[in-house]
Amino acid sequence: MKIYHTIAGINKASGGPSYTVPSLCSGLRDLGINIELHTLSCDVANRKYNFDVIVHKRNFPAKLGASVAMKADLLRTVKASDIIHTHGLWLMPNLYSYKVAKVTGAKYILSPRGMLAKWSLSRSKFKKSIIGYLGQYKAILNADCIHVTAESEYEDVREFGYKGPICIVPNGIDLPSGQSNKNLNSNKRKLIFISRVHPKKGIELLLDAWARVYQSHPDWELEICGPGDIDYINSIKAKIDETPGSRARYVAPLYGNAKEQFYNNANLFILPTHNENFGVVVAEALAHGIPVIVTKGAPWQGVVENNCGWWINNTVDELVTTLNHALILAPQVLYKMGLNGRLWMENDFSWVEISKNMLSTYLWLNNKMVKPSFIYTE
Repeated sequence: MKIYHTIAGINKASGGPSYTVPSLCSGLRDLGINIELHTLSCDVANRKYNFDVIVHKRNFPAKLGASVAMKADLLRTVKASDIIHTHGLWLMPNLYSYKVAKVTGAKYILSPRGMLAKWSLSRSKFKKSIIGYLGQYKAILNADCIHVTAESEYEDVREFGYKGPICIVPNGIDLPSGQSNKNLNSNKRKLIFISRVHPKKGIELLLDAWARVYQSHPDWELEICGPGDIDYINSIKAKIDETPGSRARYVAPLYGNAKEQFYNNANLFILPTHNENFGVVVAEALAHGIPVIVTKGAPWQGVVENNCGWWINNTVDELVTTLNHALILAPQVLYKMGLNGRLWMENDFSWVEISKNMLSTYLWLNNKMVKPSFIYTE
């Protein structure tokens, strides 16, 4: 059995899947599974993988991810005993994967990556309808299995109309070598947002809430960091400028050691998102020992159960209330909450266990083991 993963892009600016998909592939390769990842864009020169990455040329229409080479390569190499696992929706690589599976007899598994949520479906409807009628709707409804990362995403998939097997396997996280040693006596503290700068992330809500609270918390500053469309980033900068002296600023995308340092210098993390299937940046923050404020657009109710943050509605009023509560807590209290989050990540989100669960899903699809408990057929 060989596993073929497909995704439109894994360059660093592509968001969470650019990290989680290669990490899953790497974990599966460590388990001795033969893995190929097929994509259309990858900053592979800056990364070292223990599995094969094949980068295919785009064709017209490039915006839809058309690639004659990707489809031809998959048709040439995939066999009936293999698995094709595609990540994301509404681009041609996702459609190719389904069509190749039907021709070759391979099993087809889909990870929508949050793209079947109501908020996501409401965006770019025209483009999605084009791909949908080209075969994407059929590919969703006839998948051999759909992989989701949380129960909320399970509900989205069922509501869309899919009636087949669904496996619930969260994303994993690479734990930093040690928790940062926060300066608990500093008179300056930092609230951070780090993610793709995109309308679905709720950054405008955050800035509206920050404008109402910053004067009451002079020891705090807000930094918003991440890649995104330049026009949208400029609109966020302009919104920050609407409140002079608010101690808020935009930070250009950070990677590697610079990103680690950004996390290590933070005291509190916030993600006021409208919709996430997982929200890997939340896991990253918790792994760095940072308590989090995350809205209910992301499936992170566990931060309350594990006493490492707040899970709230994404309204300005609730953000204001939560910020006013969190920002007056003693540094030692936030630090202890961060320790709780780090321990939770260590226990439940290691890539080793997550890769084993995904492998069990593949084996079950090929009738090589009994159905795991995290696969739901009803």
